[in-house]
Amino acid sequence: MKKLNVAVVGVTYFGQSFARIYAAHPHVDGIVLVDREPNLLKEAVESCKKINSNTRGYTDIRDVLADESIDAVHVCTGIPNHAQLSIEVLNAGKHCACAVPMATSLEDVQKIVQATRASGKNYMMMETMLYGTPFLYARDMLEKGEFGKIQYLRGVHHQPMDHGSWAEEARSYWRGLPPMHYATHAIAPLAAIANSRITEVACFGSGTMSEELVQVYQNPYPVEDALLRFENGLAGEVVRSLFECCIKQSESYNIYGSRKSFMYEYMHEVWERIYDEKKYDRAGYITDVVHYPNRYDLLPEELWPYTIKGCENDPDWREKLDTAPWSMHEASHPHLCHEFITSILENRKSAIDEDFSANVTAAGICAHISAMNGGRVEKIPLF
Repeated sequence: MKKLNVAVVGVTYFGQSFARIYAAHPHVDGIVLVDREPNLLKEAVESCKKINSNTRGYTDIRDVLADESIDAVHVCTGIPNHAQLSIEVLNAGKHCACAVPMATSLEDVQKIVQATRASGKNYMMMETMLYGTPFLYARDMLEKGEFGKIQYLRGVHHQPMDHGSWAEEARSYWRGLPPMHYATHAIAPLAAIANSRITEVACFGSGTMSEELVQVYQNPYPVEDALLRFENGLAGEVVRSLFECCIKQSESYNIYGSRKSFMYEYMHEVWERIYDEKKYDRAGYITDVVHYPNRYDLLPEELWPYTIKGCENDPDWREKLDTAPWSMHEASHPHLCHEFITSILENRKSAIDEDFSANVTAAGICAHISAMNGGRVEKIPLF
């Protein structure tokens, strides 16, 4: 099978995580890393060279766009650059992966979809919640019919950007960001399990924020609560907060079925809860607590160590595959990279293609529009 050359744009800790996985992938020939910060770039190149000697660096993305040897580009920069860089990558005739969200305006979503179709290349929004270990378990439950009929879905994403380790980063473009502009972690799992396009949304804003935060995006709401309608008749709820809401970080989703229901909360790395109708008594449903299996078996063996925390260079990593804590974002990164690479080589759309990405991203954008208009129902555009 052909090997690809992949560029990763933005090599902070987050970007370097993906870069090392691409460097180890058996169907990747070379890695090009891009960052405007020379010292950070040098560190990332040296790290990846230990895995793949065919690693080099650029400080300007224009060099990547002009480099005909590069097949695919993964954008790991900040949210304000996602749309423009994705469009430039696609217009340069290269496959594009991009961190979430796809964009923060409906106009930019449309432009990315158009650029993808015009280029004939793949676009993939790298939504971590769709390849996290718990979601892979829920997806298996769905495929086996264990839920019975899906009846309702709920997603929550609380991320207190004004507290703890987030506070320093939140001094930048995050300040006052409309919560639903970055809601794909809560929306995408619901859309994937519903297996249906989101058609409309109604959303209410809640609470008030300081003027300092409001003036950046003219967003007055620290919390936004949206009700989604799917094309197949299902409904779902999404709650999102970023600032001035005192709550621990939480990324969770609930799937309510006629026979079983699934409840997961981010950071609960070992256990999940299944409510089973067959174990019902008058006091309520009985909770099954089961272990999430690490699905390294879905990956090339070269990527297995990247599913567990701190084991990339551990000689005993094989013994820890089923016991060690997951790597970043519920071990989703190697699965995302593998899907992106194999979709290109197999000449098919990625599992999180431009259509799905646009629908999920637009649902959040339209939710904020709804909140700013008193909860008015907004139709999600077809792109």
